[in-house]
This record gives sequence, C-alpha cells and structure tokens, in this order.
Amino acid sequence: HTAEMLRILRNQPPLNRPLYFIAARHDQLSAVKLKQLYPKATLYTIMRPRAVGQSYFTSLFTTILAMIEASSILTRLRPACILANGPALSVAVCYMGKLLLGCQLIYIESWARVKSLSLSGKLLRPLADSFLVQ
Repeated sequence: HTAEMLRILRNQPPLNRPLYFIAARHDQLSAVKLKQLYPKATLYTIMRPRAVGQSYFTSLFTTILAMIEASSILTRLRPACILANGPALSVAVCYMGKLLLGCQLIYIESWARVKSLSLSGKLLRPLADSFLVQ
C-alpha cells in the first residue's frame, strides 16, 4: 500500500504545508521509502490493527488500541483532510479523523481490488467524502 500511495502523491503538485504519514509501527520498509522520497515529512507509527492471519475476534481489541493511538496523533495534528488507500490501519485512522475532527476523507481502493471492494473499502465507503476505485 505504501508504493501505491507514493505513486499517487508523486503526481500531485508540491504542497505548501507539512506532510504527515501514519504507518504501522513494525513496517520498516515503508518508513525507509517515505523518508527517501519525502525527507521533510513527519512519519508517525501506530500498532497494526490486524495482522495477516489474525482472527477477527482478537483483531477487535488490537483495532481499538490502534484507534486510541491514531486519536492521540490526530488530535495533535488536527488535519483538514486524510488521504487513505487500503490497509486496516487506514480504517482506524479514518474513523478517528472523521468522528473526532470531522476531517474530509478521501479513500482510494487498492489497485489489487478490481472485482470487489476490500474489507477496508467496505468499512470506509459510507464514511468517505470521496471514494475512488482505480
């Protein structure tokens, strides 16, 4: 998902404001890629809401913890808009941004999803101000 987001951002005009990213805490590859392409951006990390193969029952608890961490970051940053593209982490961040701050949400479904929406897409579609499928 990081590669997809970086491709999306590469085609945007430069922003005259700070750029912030939120990634999973143990995703070192994303951290390296983000710092290479956006050295002035700030990277925040939160726990992964659901690991691959984790049961839906236990992921309920890890998702709640991720939402608490996301809330802490978002209330400090107070973003006007959140751009998200797919992983479970985006669900936690988007819900907290919308519920706490009324952020505008732009969700872009993963490129891998060509026939049906991902679980993240299904959960965020009713909440998103703009919902894009590539």
